[in-house]
Amino acid sequence: MLSKGQANTLQVRSRRGHICAICNSRENLTVDHIIPMKWGGSKYSPDNKRVLCAPCHGLKSRREVTLEQQVMQNALSVEQAKEKIANYVPPNHQIEKMIRGHNAGSVVQMPSLKQN
Repeated sequence: MLSKGQANTLQVRSRRGHICAICNSRENLTVDHIIPMKWGGSKYSPDNKRVLCAPCHGLKSRREVTLEQQVMQNALSVEQAKEKIANYVPPNHQIEKMIRGHNAGSVVQMPSLKQN
């Protein structure tokens, strides 16, 4: 019997057809919490989850760190950060660079995601 978390993960992966929601890759898939739990996002709600490949998940995670720093510096409210991360899509050139490096089996340097 599957746990609640395992059943939820299967539901999220099946809903999207087992492909990355950003770049459509079918390799090294993970389940991403759209709104991080530490920002109040639901742990089990399928509406707060999506499938991302490891490179796209890494880019999104880097953006979360940048936004969290902005919140800590009072440059953004938590609500503004939630809205920005929920709608975040890495620029195409960053996705392509990550996928090329990932598919080549090489170590990929994470690009800076600082935005003006």
